[in-house]
Amino acid sequence: MPNKIKILLFTMIAGAGLIVASVFINVRGFANLGANIGQIIGGQESGFNSNGQRGSSVKSQTAKSDIDQDGLFDEEEPLYRTDPLNPDTDGDGFLDGEEVAAGCNPTIPGLNDCSFNQKTGQLPKNITEYFSNLIFGGLLSDDLKKDNPNSSDYLSLLIDEALNTKTLLLSVDNPDLNEGPISFQTPQEFLNKLEVALKKYFFTEKNPQNLDPIDFRNFNFSPYINDLNQLSSELLKINPPQEWKNVHGKLTEFILKLETYFSNLGQQKEDPLKALMTLSHTELLLEDYEELVKEIKQKIKEQNLKSDIF
Repeated sequence: MPNKIKILLFTMIAGAGLIVASVFINVRGFANLGANIGQIIGGQESGFNSNGQRGSSVKSQTAKSDIDQDGLFDEEEPLYRTDPLNPDTDGDGFLDGEEVAAGCNPTIPGLNDCSFNQKTGQLPKNITEYFSNLIFGGLLSDDLKKDNPNSSDYLSLLIDEALNTKTLLLSVDNPDLNEGPISFQTPQEFLNKLEVALKKYFFTEKNPQNLDPIDFRNFNFSPYINDLNQLSSELLKINPPQEWKNVHGKLTEFILKLETYFSNLGQQKEDPLKALMTLSHTELLLEDYEELVKEIKQKIKEQNLKSDIF
């Protein structure tokens, strides 16, 4: 791996405290959008139509009455098909407003109806904003208060959601190495082709900017992301000799992961929680690369091949 990339990743690890601070600043910013649940989720509420599916409607700025004190204004209750005189329409112990804030249906008992991303397999558009909504919705609606007997259920739900989000965030599809149009007769021919691609897109420095843990958040990731994208495309074109398929697959998967990581880290200003989740696995990614290089060197030695970069 080029020294520039290693320095960049280790610099970000060293400066992780800045990302942590950004997370809290952004969370507070989202929370300050308003003092009620509707404002916390950006001035919009998602209601349920006659089929029980979530829809979207803009909250009225003039609505103030909440007779049953469930966190939903009276004129919003029809949007969710909830009882304006009953704070817990489905009788499951969670207020209607807190269920809405948590992404759950207030007319279906329990938490199994919640529309978290483990149900859809899709990442939120902004992870920091998403968890800010869930956490502050839980706080305002008492879901996360110690004296609430159901607080552990809600906390467990949040933890499961965070773990699932992290898995989705850092996962890449396994590369298909059997469809590459370029095949090779000998391992040396394959290695030569592989090294040409690595030299062009991976071992060439593209960004001379000096790295500083104070201002690393302004680092331009774009040249690296573009090169990694080009490199992964080149690697997927290669159908390696049978004895190199496993190693080539690991290398291709590593490049795809690194591209994903850099894309996530490059969004640390607008979505610091996404960057923090990614950063937590950066050291493991570097360790995987070191092990991969050892494996490549061993195969080169075993097959008595010539290499310019390993």
